[in-house]
Amino acid sequence: MLAMERTHRLRADLAWVPSHARRTSRLIRGATWAAVGAGAVGSIALAPIAAPILWKGFV
Repeated sequence: MLAMERTHRLRADLAWVPSHARRTSRLIRGATWAAVGAGAVGSIALAPIAAPILWKGFV
């Protein structure tokens, strides 16, 4: 098994990427997490309203 050691900090792993690409990547990741969070909060908020409607469909 080949053992490798890091020659730089993990924080600097993407230092070679142009700043506009890093900014775009950060924006996409942030938007994705915001959408996931909004979906989770929305589903929790709508669950009491939607449960009786969905339950009638099953019964």
